[in-house]
Amino acid sequence: MEGRGTERTVWVMVRAIALRPGYPARRTMQFQRRDIFLYLALPAGVGAALVGMFFSGVGWMQSLVVPVGNREYGLLENLQNLLLLAMIWVGWRSARRAVHGLDRAGWRALCVFALLVLLEEIDFGLHYYESLANVPDAERATVRNLHNQEGVLRWIKLAVDSCLALFFVALPWAGRRIQQPTVRWLMPSRGLTVTLLLSVLVSRLAHYGTDHGWPTNGSIKSNISEFRELFTYYVFLLYLFDLGLRRPPRPGGDAH
Repeated sequence: MEGRGTERTVWVMVRAIALRPGYPARRTMQFQRRDIFLYLALPAGVGAALVGMFFSGVGWMQSLVVPVGNREYGLLENLQNLLLLAMIWVGWRSARRAVHGLDRAGWRALCVFALLVLLEEIDFGLHYYESLANVPDAERATVRNLHNQEGVLRWIKLAVDSCLALFFVALPWAGRRIQQPTVRWLMPSRGLTVTLLLSVLVSRLAHYGTDHGWPTNGSIKSNISEFRELFTYYVFLLYLFDLGLRRPPRPGGDAH
């Protein structure tokens, strides 16, 4: 009975993807299928493929996802970088299309923030420089970025998890009756809740595999949360792409 209840809950959430705040209730089946693909099928497929390859015990598959020598050159890290680049593109394009100066400034600020996050992810180019310059391992920098420092990482994770829970889970479902135009314009799609649930499942699966000795190449023992980080960037990209397609509310008017 518990399994059936969980399955029913998931499918109710999936069917609710098409009912976005601020959008007409009449949605075509094509749009519903597109949303189910973007919010459910695509991230589930990519997440399952990456986790499956990493724990496959097949050397070339594991190295493709996370190389032993430097994980920065693997699919897992570079897909994150690609998503951040896509966020910068969405922000830049949306800033060009923005009518109001405040909207334009907001999108530009987002571009700058996404660029800073990207620089953090690539260690500000350190691993590229060290590889091209053949810097010996003993002489390579130990402090490579800010977000992976022990005293900082815990607080960043807490802030990000709180933001995800409040903004992408609580607000879309608890705030459906809110009529304030700006809030409705900024309100995320409820489909992102499904994507976040998937991120938790994929992360738990990766941690379970590590804790129970599934075969890995030992490249990310202390960074297994990279799988969930990929989903986090994907969620933000989907939200920004969706937001960029909406018209901001006019003074005294409604959002569209």
